[in-house]
Amino acid sequence: MKKLCAIFTVCWLLVLASSPFLHTLRAEEKEVIVKNFTFKPDEVLVPAGVTVIWVQKDRAPHTITAKDGTFDSGKLTKGERFAQTFPKKGTFEYTCQFHPSMSGKVIVK
Repeated sequence: MKKLCAIFTVCWLLVLASSPFLHTLRAEEKEVIVKNFTFKPDEVLVPAGVTVIWVQKDRAPHTITAKDGTFDSGKLTKGERFAQTFPKKGTFEYTCQFHPSMSGKVIVK
């Protein structure tokens, strides 16, 4: 009976951990909101190895496109996310291909 209870508990914890309803930001993640034709914050300072997640909350489509071509989200519509991990130091500027006045920067220390 104890073994069965332990198996049930482990299975339940695995289900909870993989649930999309429990999305939490990990310490190695940083979130940027895309809304009102802006990136908030428009400048992110992170240590190497961190993943930046852009959350698209605008009605208009947007992209997250590196000015140096190293990453590109493609077209994002409302509710979609884009994640990019930054393994090494540097400054990574990006823009929206549809709206060039929108720009941001990830600074990796």
